Amino acid sequence: PVPEAPASAARAAAEEDEETESGSLRRSSPTRALAIFARIKEVIHFLREAYFEVVQASLPETLREAESVLMSERCAYAIFAKAIFWSSADGDATPYPTRRVASRVAEEVNVLLESAELRKPLDATARFFARSLSERWLEECERDVAPISALEIVNETPADRIRTTRLSPGHRGEEDAPHDGECLVPVPAASDEHVFELAPRGGAEAVRVRESVFLRLNQRFERWAETHEIPEPSVVVEALVDAAPRAGEVPKHADVRERRLRHAEQSLATQRKADRRHEFERRVYCMLLRYKALSRGDPGQHGMVPEPVMRVLADWGCEAECFATPFNAALTGFCSPFDDVDECFGSEGNFFKFEPARGNFECNPPFLLNNDVIVDRLANLLRAAETRNDPLAFTLIHAEAHFKTCRKHAVFNSFMRHHFFLEEKAHYYHEGASYLRSCPRAYLPPFRTVLVFAATTAAKKEWPLTPSLLHDLKLAFSWPPRPLPAHVPSETL
Repeated sequence: PVPEAPASAARAAAEEDEETESGSLRRSSPTRALAIFARIKEVIHFLREAYFEVVQASLPETLREAESVLMSERCAYAIFAKAIFWSSADGDATPYPTRRVASRVAEEVNVLLESAELRKPLDATARFFARSLSERWLEECERDVAPISALEIVNETPADRIRTTRLSPGHRGEEDAPHDGECLVPVPAASDEHVFELAPRGGAEAVRVRESVFLRLNQRFERWAETHEIPEPSVVVEALVDAAPRAGEVPKHADVRERRLRHAEQSLATQRKADRRHEFERRVYCMLLRYKALSRGDPGQHGMVPEPVMRVLADWGCEAECFATPFNAALTGFCSPFDDVDECFGSEGNFFKFEPARGNFECNPPFLLNNDVIVDRLANLLRAAETRNDPLAFTLIHAEAHFKTCRKHAVFNSFMRHHFFLEEKAHYYHEGASYLRSCPRAYLPPFRTVLVFAATTAAKKEWPLTPSLLHDLKLAFSWPPRPLPAHVPSETL
């Protein structure tokens, strides 16, 4: 179990951060990550209790203890995850949902209150109760929350040291996806890898990640570290200063100092490597713990487009993903919801704050987000790029149910150049929880998927659509997976 964090923990950490120099590197802190994780558990418990109080006050005695009237923990986490994505769509960078999404949360609560068992006693007042409950819960979420820029602390504690264990192949993951279990199948020819388990040395909450994902995260971190300074170990730096040659020394003493300087430089190189590894493991732990809380309601929500599809798009000219996470991003550039823990792995931040002037982007948004929010954003970016005569293109990959929004949106529809559908259970995604399994699984959706290509006039010339491109995309998405054939580019559509 995770130890409960006091309500003032975030505030105390913020005050400590304010004392640091503005230009210093803010290290990711497992202590802070655990405090956020514990706080999320608190607000989940608050939501379940508040829901039960509403139901208990409104139902006949015979129904008060019925299992069907309780909000499950998984359901509460699912509402929490939706609220996080909705807050992200409003441009909020916070590990907790904000009061600006109260009406949407109320709709989710209202669905539960108006379930078959509760419709008769609560029909007249369900919406009032749902709105009131949602506002109370979101107010609790925002209580004593420090700004996102103050969520990382610099001073290290013993609990911040991360213990990394390499587990044997065969690890199945912490939990199975709660929905459409029959749609999850092993990926053919996928290798059974080792899994790394990371946890603070004091025990507490552990996270797991597949070896290939761990190595890819390390590559992303190293690219980021090339342009960001990590503080030198102070003890070795002092040894370097002490060993530096001094003016007027006799040769014998100068030789001694020269040997000491070489030894200190070797020690610094060794310590730098160890510190870099330690810093990387801390940041991986903080990032995965944040997403662990987000995915408890639905581990499948981080499902990703198959890598063969991303390779086809990359060869065509696609350079970044609009919606991804550090552990499932296939392209070098990507946007993700949590700036504070994702940035060091190459994230460009929240997509709704991202302002690309030009470029070719893949857009596979969470199904939890309403498509009107996505289409509005894409339409505004395309309209601005068209005004500047800049090449800007998006490949939107979404469930078929969302396609009608694309058609009805006048501005976005004017930029649509092509679309096609993938039949249900004849195509696949990678399961969202694959990153923590030794062997990944595929998700065969019980619905059709649509691919929509939208582009400015300049982008149509920059990245022409060809029959061979569309053929390769369909083939790369197909289930069971088939190899892509070599071909000669054909005429533009």
